[in-house]
Order: sequence, then structure tokens, then C-alpha cells
Amino acid sequence: MSAAGNWKINPWVGGYPIWCELFYRGERLTQVRHTELRDLEYAVKRAINEARSNLPDNYKHEMD
Repeated sequence: MSAAGNWKINPWVGGYPIWCELFYRGERLTQVRHTELRDLEYAVKRAINEARSNLPDNYKHEMD
């Protein structure tokens, strides 16, 4: 299981496709196929950039 802050991702082992369960603060949110992880990464990067650009200057460092 991978973890970062309140987030955890649990990839299932073996078989095809590999399913990954996403948890936030211990609550299971969803599961995605391994092929969808790149799309998720892209969406998160875009959200980070958008959130950062809309923050006041004195809070932008929180998104670095």
C-alpha cells in the first residue's frame, strides 16, 4: 500500500487488470484500473496548477 498524508492507494496483487483502491482518511472512495492511474495523475496535476494559480500569493507556497 502507498500512502501520502491522508491518502492511501492499495494496488491488488496478481491478475489482470490490476485494480487500485483509493482511500482518504481511512474511507474507501473508489477503485480504478491500473490504466486509469495516468489519467488520475494528469487530473491531479492540473488541479494543483489551477488551485495554485487561484490562491493569494501568500498561500501559493502550500502547493509547491
